[in-house]
Amino acid sequence: MIAPGLTIESFSRKVHEGGAIVPRVEVREGRLVTSGAGVFSPQARLVGFLNDRETVGTAWFTGNLSMTESSFPCPANPERYVGGRLRPGGRRMHFDLRDGTISVSMEVSGSLVLTNLDECEVGPWRSPADRRRLAGEAARVVAADIEAAVRRSQELGVDFLGIGLQFARRHPKIWRSLDWPELYPELDVSVSVKVTLNDPGGLYDRAAGR
Repeated sequence: MIAPGLTIESFSRKVHEGGAIVPRVEVREGRLVTSGAGVFSPQARLVGFLNDRETVGTAWFTGNLSMTESSFPCPANPERYVGGRLRPGGRRMHFDLRDGTISVSMEVSGSLVLTNLDECEVGPWRSPADRRRLAGEAARVVAADIEAAVRRSQELGVDFLGIGLQFARRHPKIWRSLDWPELYPELDVSVSVKVTLNDPGGLYDRAAGR
């Protein structure tokens, strides 16, 4: 096993499907920690690295994320931040074929549980509209991470996101006529994210004095 959930067999399969990523391990203060990921081409060559945000964005895109923590601007004061735990929901990839071109749109959903309001003045933001604003801030963070992963994938010319694999399964005849390595770096990929605020612990209401 190379890393949790990643064996030699699964690594080999992903490489031949278009590329693979492997967690990057560093030594910090005498401890082994994971930091980003290494990117391997279909020829099993290490061609570059992902930073932490790009790695998380890749996990959102490919459905390999169980949970991540992040912070978002406070609706009452954008200079302060709210901590939250994000869990993925559904994801859906669409291909648009028209005028001889291919474009991709990726829809991702997730839920947000608040974990820290210490730096946010809660009083002014108690309305449903403000809750939606907070969920919207979380969605923007997720979308930025996914878009960063897409950009890095295209810069390296390695489709570790599996976009080509999905296209080949849905449109095999068209796929056989494509030069995917040439097409992929310029492929139009758009991302939309929806996050819902789900706070069963009542952190939001307790902080608001309810």
